Amino acid sequence: MGKELLSVGVVILMTFLSSCVATRTAMVPELKVEVCAEPPTEEMKQESAPPAASVEEAAVPEAPAPEAAAPEAAAPPEVAMLTEEPTAESAEPHTSDAVPAARMAEPTVANGKKYLVKQVFYGTDRKENDPTQPQKFYGNQRGDLRLGICEVSIPPDHKMGELESPKWWKLEFNENPNKHVVLLKVQELSSEYFFTELRSHIGKSSDKEAFVFIHGYSVTFEDAARRTAQMAYDLGFGGAPIFYSWPSQGEIADYTVDETSIEWTVPHLKEFLSMVAAESGAQKVHLIAHSMGNRAMTNALKDLADTYTAGSAPLFNQVVLAAPDMDAEIFKRDIAPRIQKTAERVTLYASSNDKALLVSKKIHGAPRAGDAENGIITVPGIDTIDASLVDTSLVGHSYYGDNRSIISDMYLLVNLKLPPDKRNLLPMEVEGGRYWAVKR
Repeated sequence: MGKELLSVGVVILMTFLSSCVATRTAMVPELKVEVCAEPPTEEMKQESAPPAASVEEAAVPEAPAPEAAAPEAAAPPEVAMLTEEPTAESAEPHTSDAVPAARMAEPTVANGKKYLVKQVFYGTDRKENDPTQPQKFYGNQRGDLRLGICEVSIPPDHKMGELESPKWWKLEFNENPNKHVVLLKVQELSSEYFFTELRSHIGKSSDKEAFVFIHGYSVTFEDAARRTAQMAYDLGFGGAPIFYSWPSQGEIADYTVDETSIEWTVPHLKEFLSMVAAESGAQKVHLIAHSMGNRAMTNALKDLADTYTAGSAPLFNQVVLAAPDMDAEIFKRDIAPRIQKTAERVTLYASSNDKALLVSKKIHGAPRAGDAENGIITVPGIDTIDASLVDTSLVGHSYYGDNRSIISDMYLLVNLKLPPDKRNLLPMEVEGGRYWAVKR
C-alpha cells in the first residue's frame, strides 16, 4: 500500500512540474492593482498606448499583421500568432493545409519594454486575498461571483505553446515581462461596467466572438489568467478571451478538496456563462475546459440544456473538453447526450499518455473520459480527437495549451469552425464509432 501511494505521489509530482502551475519566489516590483466599481482606467482601455511613466506596461504594436500565406502541403499546420488586433483572413480555406503561417509582429519599444499586453476578462467565485498584489489578489477560499479585467504580458520571444516563467537553472529568480508571461494588473468591476467593456472589446473585433476558459485542478487565479492570455495569443484569437476561475487550492496534495469545490462552483459558473451568452454582444461564444474544470462546465451545460425549448438555437458555438477528468461511463451515458443541444459542435481531446488521468483512474477506480489508454471514448454527435501521437510530454496532461499540433487543430476548430474531416486529422474506425487522430 505504501509503495502504491508513493507511486501515485511521484506521478502527481511530475504533473505539477510539467503543468502550467509555476511557483515563483519573487514578484515584479510595483505592479498595479485596482479594485473599483467604476469604469476601467484609460490604461486598461487602451492596451496599445499605455502611459509612458508606467513601469509595468508597454505599447502594443499597431502595425497590421502581414498577410498570411499557406504553408507547403508537407509541412505541419501552424497557428497564427498575432498582436492584440489580428487581421481577418481573406477567405476560409477549403483544405486542412490552408492554415496561416505562424507570425509575430515586432513589439514596439516603449521605455525599454518590448512585451505585449494582453487583456483578458474574468469571472471568479474566489474570495479576495491581497488586493495589493496581482498574483495574490484572489486566494483559494470560496467567495461570491466577481467580475473584472486582467492584463498579462506576452514576451517578444514567446514560443508557441510555452507559458514562460522564471527558471532557476537559468538563474532567473524574478518575473520579467520581457521574458515571461506575467500577470501585470487585476481590476475588479461591477457587472454593469464589466459587460460594457466586454461588449466594447468584442464590438471592435472582426469576428465578434469570445471564448471562456475553465481551468482544471491545482491552478491559481494567477496562472489561469496567464494561461488564458497565452492561449488567446497562440490561437490568434481576435475576439474577447475570458476565463472563469473556481477556488482550486492550487496545491497538488489538495485533489479531494478541489473535487468538492468544483461541485460547489457549478451554479456560479452556470450564472456566469448565461450572462456572457446573453450580455456580451458576441455573435459566437466558445467554451474550453481542461481536466477537472470539465466537471463544472458539463454540469452547468446540463442544467442549461434542461431550460431549452424545442427549436431553440444553441447558446454556444464550439465546446471543447480537453483531457476531461470525469468518469467515462457517466459522461457517455448521462452527460454527452444532454450537453450537445447547448453547442453547435462538441469536441473531446483525449490521450493514452496522460499520466495525471491514470492517477485519477486509480483514485476513482474507473476510467476517465480523457484517458485513451484502454480504448478511446466515442459518442454519437461528439468529435473525439486522439492526441496520443503528438502528446510526448513527461506527464501529458496540458497538451491543450503547450503542444503546437493541438494548438493548430484548435485554431482550425475555434477560429475557422472546420469539422474534423477538414482539419488534417486521421480518421480511425472502432467498434461503435469513429474518432480522429492528430498526425505526427
